[in-house]
This record gives sequence, structure tokens and C-alpha cells, in this order.
Amino acid sequence: MREHPCGASSGASFPRGPARTDRAGQSLISHPLLAQCLDLVSQYVQGHKGLIIQFSNKQKFQLQLGSLDETCYAGMEYMLTDWAHLYLPSPTRMVVLGTVDNVPCLAMGQQLVILVAADGGVYTYEEEKLHRLSRSLEQFLRNGLLHFGEETYDCAEGQEPLSEEERAKRPELQCIRQSAQHLVESGAGEMGKLLDFLES
Repeated sequence: MREHPCGASSGASFPRGPARTDRAGQSLISHPLLAQCLDLVSQYVQGHKGLIIQFSNKQKFQLQLGSLDETCYAGMEYMLTDWAHLYLPSPTRMVVLGTVDNVPCLAMGQQLVILVAADGGVYTYEEEKLHRLSRSLEQFLRNGLLHFGEETYDCAEGQEPLSEEERAKRPELQCIRQSAQHLVESGAGEMGKLLDFLES
């Protein structure tokens, strides 16, 4: 068997099927190997999308496994890059673990996207802030959102704003500009008619 770059053999497998959670209500995702290698976390999430995980310390929230495409940020790959590079004291690599929905907070759609960083820490994003939820995946699966809001990181203050050229490349800004241009063009004729009417 080939050796996996994270120390696991390439033939390593994780149980699937009905018995996906243990007695504590945690998924096998808390396996120590997974927390040590983001590629394994991603593989596990891909193989178990939609799986609901109850936190050990009972609370009304639960984790649903999924990638960025299963979140309210679907198609916005740049967000993952922003979270990994613009908030923490030093850039890191992050992968999406899943979401916690219906959280009374400022997050888009009241959905918290749960991220695992290269150091094993678990974070979530809420309206220009990155929250550290726990120092390890195992701790997060035990405590869930109990520490939400205790340790936050704002978008890096030292970052240079995007240039006009860089902003023009962002697809969401292109869409907004096109919509605004269409609105102006379609409304110009109507505005002219309205002004003519008012002058008469």
C-alpha cells in the first residue's frame, strides 16, 4: 500500500452506512487522522455529504456535513481563500466541514459555515468576522457552538484594498455592474418620457 502524505495508507477507509455515529452522537469524523490532514477531512465530507451530526454537549444546533457548494456561498470559491488569508494572524489552509443552520446571528441566511484549518482549529464566518469555535475537531464535535463569539478575528486591517482592475475580475461585481447598466439603459427612455410629460 502507498503511504498517504499525511501518514495514512492510501487504502485507509472510514466506515459508511447506517452506523455513522457513535454513542456520544459524534461521527467518525473525530478520528485523529482526519484532524491532522485537511485532504482527509475533504474526502470524508465528500463521501458523507448531508450527514447530520449531533454535538455531544446537547444543544439545539447540529452540524450538516457538506462542501462550499452546499452552503449559502456556493460558487464563491474566493470566499474560502479570503477566510484562509485575510482574517487570521498568518495565512493558513482551510476546508469546509459543513454548516450549522438557523443560528440567530448576522451570518448570511443565518447559516454558519464551519471551517477546519491546517492547525486543526475549527472556525466559522459571520459578517466580516472569523470566529474560532475550538482548537480541535474533536473539541468542536463535543462543544459545538458553545464558544461562538469568544474569540474573533476581523478582516486584516493591513490589507491593501483591491484595485479597480482586480475588482472588475470578480464575477459578482461584474453581474452587479451589468444589472445597473441595464437598469440605467432601460430607464433612460422612460425617464425622458416622464420629463417630457412633466414639462408639458
